[in-house]
Amino acid sequence: MKKLLFTIFLGATTLGNAQTADLYLIGSLGGEFSNASIDVNFSAGEAVIQTMSDANVIVTQGFHQPTSELNSIFEISKADELKLYPNPVQSELNIEYNSNGGGEATVQIFDAFGRLVLSDQINVGNNSEVTLKVDAYSFEPGQYQVVILSDTGETARSKFIKL
Repeated sequence: MKKLLFTIFLGATTLGNAQTADLYLIGSLGGEFSNASIDVNFSAGEAVIQTMSDANVIVTQGFHQPTSELNSIFEISKADELKLYPNPVQSELNIEYNSNGGGEATVQIFDAFGRLVLSDQINVGNNSEVTLKVDAYSFEPGQYQVVILSDTGETARSKFIKL
């Protein structure tokens, strides 16, 4: 009898001292539902998540997005000043660049793995349009990125696919 009373007492004190945590879901699409016995928060595309806890630990199973932190200054890309055609390309790629400044610019082409495939210097006039023809026949099939760096500090980027 003493053991039974001790077990009941121990269970009651454990339940009385349990910690709770409010769970919040911030999503772009979803909702919540509550009634007397359940609270449910959901978002579109969210996998089923289960939360278990005891006095010291809260464990949530599911998929979590890491916190994003700004740790550098991002370049401003001016992709509207760069036109690539035909896209997808088989042999010759035309790169049309509209420069707001003048002077020199570096044209770089990177493959999908970030490897530099081509680098070339071009001269651009003030507020002029430059068309550069690139022989892409020897490029491996895949996705590529063209980056133009002007000596005025502007960066233009665009992507193309090699068939």
